[in-house]
Amino acid sequence: MRLLLDTSIPQGATEALVAAGHDVVCVGDLPKGATASDTKVLEAAARQGRILVTRDQHLGEHELLLGAGHRLLRIGNFKLADQTAAILHALAEHGAEMERGAVVTVEPGQLRVRPFTNGR
Repeated sequence: MRLLLDTSIPQGATEALVAAGHDVVCVGDLPKGATASDTKVLEAAARQGRILVTRDQHLGEHELLLGAGHRLLRIGNFKLADQTAAILHALAEHGAEMERGAVVTVEPGQLRVRPFTNGR
């Protein structure tokens, strides 16, 4: 899968995702990098056809305002050592849905999928 990792995602996750065969770009690699606004990060992910992986709960709110075309995987309050496994699990279980526009939020013991609908 094509992923854009927000600055909140640890470097170890990047390496593991690439090793698992995912096409990974980090927000720091974008123009303006870590200083890019949330809207610009979401737009870059949509333009490149990538799922944005973040820990930032506010990005989900921006995504709702922007509407269709924004794919999002939000990782909740996991210990640092557990974040990569949570990302890999969510991608394995719901990656195809995210590629179609679903927003997935994964928290310890809970996973929510908000499928894309034209009336968002």
